[in-house]
Amino acid sequence: MRKSNSLDLLYELVRTNFKLKYNDSILGFIWVLLKPFLVFLVLYIVFSQVAKAQVKENFQIYLLIGVILYSYFSESIISGMNSLLDKAHIILKVNFDRKIAVYSGQILALINLLINLVILIIFSIFSELNLNLVTFAYFIFILLTITFVTLGISFFTSVIFIKFRDLLHISEIGLQVLFYASAIFFPIDQVPSRMSLLFIDNIPVRGIMELNPLYILIQAARDAFILGEVTHIRKVTAIFIFGVALLVFGKVYFSRKVKRVAEYF
Repeated sequence: MRKSNSLDLLYELVRTNFKLKYNDSILGFIWVLLKPFLVFLVLYIVFSQVAKAQVKENFQIYLLIGVILYSYFSESIISGMNSLLDKAHIILKVNFDRKIAVYSGQILALINLLINLVILIIFSIFSELNLNLVTFAYFIFILLTITFVTLGISFFTSVIFIKFRDLLHISEIGLQVLFYASAIFFPIDQVPSRMSLLFIDNIPVRGIMELNPLYILIQAARDAFILGEVTHIRKVTAIFIFGVALLVFGKVYFSRKVKRVAEYF
């Protein structure tokens, strides 16, 4: 397929998916803005008094960045996983580069991210931030890192999910655990250094959470956007390199396995 034809197909897939996703809802694409805002609002009302004591200033921006970046990560993972299965009716009829289906899911999540950043910009206007050109570029670099990681994962999971449908339920549970493990609505300082869980004593919970790549990325984004500081640079760079490697190997795996997915539709 020619490059121009591939781009046209990609555009049509993204446009169609976006329309279908909100076609039957009364508010339509306003849900793109409303959903993360409502999550933010509930968490802010419930936890603001507890977390403000640790965050001190700009808790609303602190929380909003966490909600938006987590939403982007989780939506990218779920959209990427479903990308082939959702396009099964097209794949069975039309010969095209199957990677386009995965790219369309990622782009749809990226569009939602850009729309959600409007909320962040609006809140930022009424907040005192130390954001500068360097830290803004670092913030964009973090978003790019998340994109590479989730796209790389999607190339693996989109193929695996065709055969193992339980992967969706496992992923939903894993994402829910990741939500709490990424300190979205509370400072990690509030987590005890060690805890006893079930039958296991003395677990270094905070230390484990601090190794969570999504937590590192979200915290670095907060420091860049709110404090105007470049933090966790080595860890973020390592995650970026991992994301690039994951994307390369994911595309190789996808190219080898995707030819047989039609057997399981």
